[in-house]
Amino acid sequence: MKKLLIILLILITFSNVNAQKKMYFGVKASYGLTDWKWNIYPEPSVSGWGLTLGGFADYHFLERGWLRVEVDYSTYNFNLSKNNGYDVTFLEFPITLNAKLYKGLSSYFGLGVGFKMSDSAYWMSSDETLSQIPILSIYRPEYLKSTNVFFPVGFSYKFDFGIFLDLRMNLNMNDMGNSSVEFAKGLNTYSIGVGLKF
Repeated sequence: MKKLLIILLILITFSNVNAQKKMYFGVKASYGLTDWKWNIYPEPSVSGWGLTLGGFADYHFLERGWLRVEVDYSTYNFNLSKNNGYDVTFLEFPITLNAKLYKGLSSYFGLGVGFKMSDSAYWMSSDETLSQIPILSIYRPEYLKSTNVFFPVGFSYKFDFGIFLDLRMNLNMNDMGNSSVEFAKGLNTYSIGVGLKF
C-alpha cells in the first residue's frame, strides 16, 4: 500500500505542471511472448504469452525527452499442454526515460517493479507432459515470490493523431524462485502494443 501511495504522489506532483503543457496522459494495451527462467534441469518445453492493459503519465522535461510513469495490469502464463500450465497476474509500475530519435520514433529504458496479485496452476495427471514440472500438481503461491523487478527497454512510434505503436522487452532482474523447489525463478517478456496519448 505504501508503494501505491508513492506512485500516486508522483502522479499528483507531475499534474501540477499540466497547465504548462508538459504533462500528458494515455492508455495502452500489449500482447507478447513470455520467456520463463527455471531452476529445473533439464528445462521444460513450454510456450507462454502475456497480456497487459494500463495507463501512463508523461512529464516532458526536455523538448525531445520525457519521463513516463505507468500503472499496468498484466497476466502471464506458460503451457506444457492444454491441460498443464500456470497463470500469474501482476500489478506493475514501470518508470522509463524516453528520447525522441526521429519524427515519431523514440526509444526508452527504465526500471519497473511488479507485485503478484494472484496465481494458479492447472494440471491433469493423465497428461504425460506433467512429468516435466511435476510440482504443478501440488503448487503453492510461495513457490514464486511476490515481487518482480524488471528492466523495460524498447522503441515506440507515435503518429500525428496520437496513436502509437510500441515494441518492448521487460527483462527480469531478480530471482523470484524458491530454492527448495523445482519451479520458475522469473520471466522475461517480449511484447508489441498499441496506445493513445492525449
